[in-house]
Amino acid sequence: MMALGVCAADSDAEARHLHTSQQLAFARLRSGRPGKLPRPVADIAAEVPAAVLAEVRAALSCAAVGGPDTVRREVRALVERHAPDEVMATGMIHDHQARLHSFAIAAEALAELLPGARAAQ
Repeated sequence: MMALGVCAADSDAEARHLHTSQQLAFARLRSGRPGKLPRPVADIAAEVPAAVLAEVRAALSCAAVGGPDTVRREVRALVERHAPDEVMATGMIHDHQARLHSFAIAAEALAELLPGARAAQ
């Protein structure tokens, strides 16, 4: 089984912006300051020291972040590289509607790759 982080939106820029919530939350956790999932920020590099941000990006590297085409391409690459029997998509997005939209985009990408797959509700 593979846990795949997904942050999908209508555009790459919007997805990267939404993804800053998870990056910031992870950075705070690594720095001993856990808390609720923060709102996205305009510039994650201004919020998180470079060394910590590098660790965060490495830790969250098994992810697909972007618009539908980017997510489709990144999901395909990860599934081909790891050849899992199962894929569990996760996503830490502050806005609930944006999170649901992200999962819908991810479900479409996974359905294209794994035609026999079913989405768990």
